[in-house]
This record gives sequence, structure tokens and C-alpha cells, in this order.
Amino acid sequence: MSKMLYQPHIDGLRAVAVLSVLIYHIDNSWLPGGFVGVDIFFVISGFLITKIISSAIQEGKFSIKEFYNRRVKRILPVYFFVSSVSICFAWLLFFPKDLMGFANSLLSSTFFVSNFYFWKTSGYFSSAIELKPLVHTWSLSVEEQFYVFWPLTLAIIYKLKSASYKKLLLIMFIFISISLSYVLSKSDPEFAYYSIATRGFELMIGAFSAMYVKESFLKSKFLSYLGGVLIAVSLFIINKKIDFPGVIALVPCIGAVFIIVTGESNTLINRLLVSKVAVSIGLVSYSLYMWHWPILAFAKYYFTLLSTSHIILLVMLMFSLSYITRYTIEQKIMHAKFGLGKSLGYIFIAPAIVFLLIVTYINFNNGVTTRFSAGELALIEQTYPRDHTCSKEWVSLDFENNCFIESTKGNKQKILLWGDSHANHFTGFFEEVAKNEAFDIDIISFPGCPPIAGVYRINRTYSESCYLHNQRVQKLLLKKNKFDYVALAANWANYPLGPHLADNNNKDMSTANSERAFYSNMKKQLKLFSDNGIKVIYLNSVPNFKNNANQCQLKNLMFDYPEAQYCKRKTTDLEQHRLIYDEFVKDEITSLTDVFILDFVGLVCENGMCAPSINGELIYSDSNHISDYGSRVLYNKTFKEGNTLLRMLNDKQ
Repeated sequence: MSKMLYQPHIDGLRAVAVLSVLIYHIDNSWLPGGFVGVDIFFVISGFLITKIISSAIQEGKFSIKEFYNRRVKRILPVYFFVSSVSICFAWLLFFPKDLMGFANSLLSSTFFVSNFYFWKTSGYFSSAIELKPLVHTWSLSVEEQFYVFWPLTLAIIYKLKSASYKKLLLIMFIFISISLSYVLSKSDPEFAYYSIATRGFELMIGAFSAMYVKESFLKSKFLSYLGGVLIAVSLFIINKKIDFPGVIALVPCIGAVFIIVTGESNTLINRLLVSKVAVSIGLVSYSLYMWHWPILAFAKYYFTLLSTSHIILLVMLMFSLSYITRYTIEQKIMHAKFGLGKSLGYIFIAPAIVFLLIVTYINFNNGVTTRFSAGELALIEQTYPRDHTCSKEWVSLDFENNCFIESTKGNKQKILLWGDSHANHFTGFFEEVAKNEAFDIDIISFPGCPPIAGVYRINRTYSESCYLHNQRVQKLLLKKNKFDYVALAANWANYPLGPHLADNNNKDMSTANSERAFYSNMKKQLKLFSDNGIKVIYLNSVPNFKNNANQCQLKNLMFDYPEAQYCKRKTTDLEQHRLIYDEFVKDEITSLTDVFILDFVGLVCENGMCAPSINGELIYSDSNHISDYGSRVLYNKTFKEGNTLLRMLNDKQ
């Protein structure tokens, strides 16, 4: 297969891309758009791969076997080495469920479908991904999926006799991908972020520039500087609140193209890119990209919050490992003289089988619980969330047996527990209610969908479903012949603080509109319930923490690690965070005669601090959800000394 002349400025651009991603992942406030470094990588890959393949096709020397052999030797050795080291650290550090999650991500990344795995399990901008050591492999999966169809597509394109048809076909591919990216970035942002369908245009823009760049562009100073400006604007102006990739991803992609095609221009930008430092970093950019995320993830898992000294040491470790990996593994195997058969056998199939066996062992042994003592496992189990099959849209209008909690007492009343995922985390609480009092409870929960009729959960695929779900539940309650009480549970205080909600009056995606939609529709719903004699048990928001506080607390108790200050939150900080919401509860809800408020803040927060535990008992499963064990602890702390839910409800009346 043909080789193209080495272009050092492209390695310099790789350095910009990888450093942008690295800085963003260390602290996204330093470089809000640093994640677009991945988009720059996609453009570079599309350009280089297409340049090599198209040249070989035109010379009649293209070999699909040689192409895939080079890809296997280029990508897999570093991936398997970094993943092997990650397995060791995950085994040493991770709690059972975290180890199982790591194992599943390992399997998906080994077979290059991790972009779909992480789409299903976590959003790229969620705090949960910070502790997933292999989340960065999603971009490798996108590239490998592109490599599956692109060589054959190029071969077909070059068989077309008309040059116009070739160009038109490629433009059509780019247009379709951009259109999908625009639509899905609004309706399903997680899928849009991870999908080859919505990322393909970035690789194909690089491909287009490789095939149709004009000679006059090569020395264009204007395009070189314009490319630099577009990339700089992307790094500082684009942020995680913007629909992405969408159309806005064209800005860094076009900027990258302009930099790539003006490699012969004598500009300050080009001189910086071909400098020894930039080229040196660019040459290790793949290894650096592969190492940086696992190192950060394991460090954050152990330390919770990273100090400046931590960050300096970690960055030094990243670069050291990257240079070692580049020159002892990556480069040597790239130049090894063996064909596709041996490459697949030794570099892919053999290690993939080993990884498959490891993943199977971890999952069959429930995260290898034998690594912990009985006492440690008991603590860990306190943090487990409630696994609930009731978490779905209510369409059937029929209640299911597994969503029903039956009391054994006589003369029973009925409660409908309705909410988002926080309704699930109160299931244990209401099981204790049913065990001790004459209440039967039906559960309807829809994660991410607050139980407020009239609102849409915007920027989600389930936006319309959420709206219809709530309309159906409210209609059921207004019949007034099935339930004595409705218990409303949600992460209430969080919804008005971001662009989460909208309604038919205004569907704009903004924090201001979300705040308006939340408060106006909540007030309207509670008034409607009050006017119709529907009694409400309002389960107020539990305190949210800034990190996975339960895990922080768990490490303190198990390992005596001195980081207790990171597990807690100042009461004043929480009050400021919830100020408008708490005022709404006080002014609009407290005075309603048919609404009884259960507030747990006083149990979690005392002496000026909020903690994810009560008297040493762990009650959280993550930053804002109560564990199943914790749900029962809250019941016991709320109803003590002979107090009951029924007595509290009667006292309110």
C-alpha cells in the first residue's frame, strides 16, 4: 500500500487535540471546549486514511488485507496493554458492582462497540463517567466502525467514471450525517454524542479534504490563520451545555481541515505545529490519549478530589508512560513484519479470549466479593440502590404485581407512590410503612421525569413520553376512587437549576424556562389536587452532594482514608443551592391543607454539615439517590417512639 510523505504539522495538530482533551478532563473549567479535541482527531484520521487508500487505489496497489493489518498493529497493542494495566488496578481498587461495570465496558471496548455501551449506561458529560476507566475508548470504537465500511466505500466511489458523481456522493454522505447529528443532538444527545452515524461527517470532512484539496490552498496564510481561530474559538466558546456534535461541531472540524491543508504555509501557527515539542507530543498522542483517562479515573476513584500536587504527578506519569509505550510497544509492533493472519491471532484473538475469560469470571462471581471481608461487604451492601422493574413509562394503565406493596393490616388505605427515580429509592421506606401500618402502596416511577403534569423533559428522547405519562397518572388520580393519598417523590430541587423542563407555553431549552415551567406547573397541579380533595404526601428533595459521597464515606470506613472533608457538604452551601426552591416549598406548599411534607434534610444535615450517613449508617447510593438500606433507615429515623405516618397525616388535618 502506498505511503504518503510525512507531514510534521499534522503531528503538531495531534498535540493540540490530545492536550485539549487532557486539560478538559483534568478540569473542564480550564478549557470548556477541550472535548472537541476528539473531533480534531476524527478529521485527522479521515484525512490520513483516505489519502493513503485513495493514492493506493489510483496506483492500483490497494490491498484490503494490508490496510486492516496496519490498523490492527496500530491500534490494538496499545489498547490491550493499557486495558491490561487497568484490569489490575480495577481489581485492586473497585468495589464489586464497579468492577462488574468495568468488566462490561472492557468487553464492549475490546470488540469496538463501547460507544454504544456508554450511550446506554452514561452520558459523556455526566459526573458518573469520571470513574469509568475505559470511557474514552468510545472514540476508538467510532473510528474502527468507520474503517469497516470506508475502504470499500472508497473503492466503489473510485469506480464511478464521473468525477462529479464521486464528489456528489461524498457530499451526500456528509450532509446525511450532519442532518442526523443536528436532529439527534436535540432529541437524543447521548446517542448523538457517541454514534458513528452522527460522527461520520467529521471523518468524511477529513476524507473530502484529502481527495479534493486544491494546490492553491497549500500555502494559504489566510486559511491557516482562519483554521487556528476556528479551533481556538471552539476550545473556549463551545461547552457541554451546547447541543453537540450537532452543526456546531463543523467549527473545529473545518478549522482542523484548514490547518491540515495549509501545511506549506509559512505562518506562526504552522511554525508552532512543526516545532520539536509539538511534534514530539503529537507522535505519542495516541498513547497519551489511551493512558490519560484511566490514570485520572483510578486517581479520582481513590482520592475523590485531586489536589494540585496530585495533578502534577499524574500528568508526569501520563507522559512518561506514553513515551515508554510509544517506543517500546506501539512503534516496534507497527514495523513488525507479519501478515494479517498472525496480527489477528496474536494481537487480537488471543488477548480478546483472555479478556473474555476475565470478564466472565468477574460477572459470575458478582464482582469478586471474596476480595473483601464479611464486615466490608456488609458496608458495601448498605450503598446498593434499589433494583426496580417499575422504572418505565406507564402506558398499559394497569398496575403490576411487582409494583405493589401490600400491608397485612386490616382497614387499609391506599397510596400511589408517583415520581422519577427518587420514587424508586423510597420503595424500602414504603415497604416499612406497609409492614407497620394499614397502607397498601402502588408504585409508578419514570426516571428523569418529574411527576408534574404539563411538563416535558426537554433534550431527552423520552420528552413526549414523560409528558403523556404524567397526563395519564394525573387523570387516574382525578377519578378519586382508587387512592386515598398520592406520594410525590423526585429530585425536585435539581430540575429548576438547569435546562431540564418546558411546557406547551414555551418549549425553549434554557434554565430560566425550566424554572418557570417547574414552579408554574407544580403550583397548578397541587392546586388542582387541593381543589379536588386529593391528599398529597410530598417527599421533599434529599440533599444532593457534589461527588459520589457514599463511595467517599465507604472508603473512609473501610480503609481509614483521611478524606472525610470531601464526603460532606456545608449546610450553608446546600441552602444557597436550593434557596429559590426552598422558598417555593415554604411559600406555596407548606400552607396547603391537603399536602403533608416529609422532609429529610434535618436527618442528613446537622451541626452545619450534611453527610451521606446517619450515625455511621450509610444511606446514599450515589450523589443524590438513597440506597435501599438507607431508605429503611430514613423510615426508622422519621417514625420513632411510636409515631406513625397515619398519625402525622391526621395531625396535619
